[in-house]
Amino acid sequence: MRKFLAPCTLSLGLIVAGCAQDGPTSAESATIVATGPSFAHESNNSAALSGTQGGETIEGQAIINYAKGAPKEWRSTVNLRGDLDAGTYTFFVNGPGGKTAVCSFTVGDRGGRQGCSADTDLGGFGTATVEDSSGNVVASGSFSRRGGMRVG
Repeated sequence: MRKFLAPCTLSLGLIVAGCAQDGPTSAESATIVATGPSFAHESNNSAALSGTQGGETIEGQAIINYAKGAPKEWRSTVNLRGDLDAGTYTFFVNGPGGKTAVCSFTVGDRGGRQGCSADTDLGGFGTATVEDSSGNVVASGSFSRRGGMRVG
């Protein structure tokens, strides 16, 4: 038995450098078979969010990842920190096609860190906003992008 490195496939279909295994080096034992669907993670889109509400600073982050082959290819999350007023808030992305609602969350009397996430089908987008139920923007930011998939 010799130690060798074989590529390991993660559930998202990505290949990492290698996994050490003890075993013979024949072709039959050098193959690692992944089960289940294989998705290609193609980009990270991130926006630092900031704003104010009632004189209080609101900060947070919106993250939208594109995973090719997933049932709904966009995985979107927003998180906010600050003393938000009680009420309902909606996370929007804005792009050439207009404003698209991604998800909503409710803030109770305690405030604190709040957010929501959704698997969605999105078109192009360049900015993110979080609005209260009256349509007032409480936090906003522009997306920066990493990875192969470019939108917006």
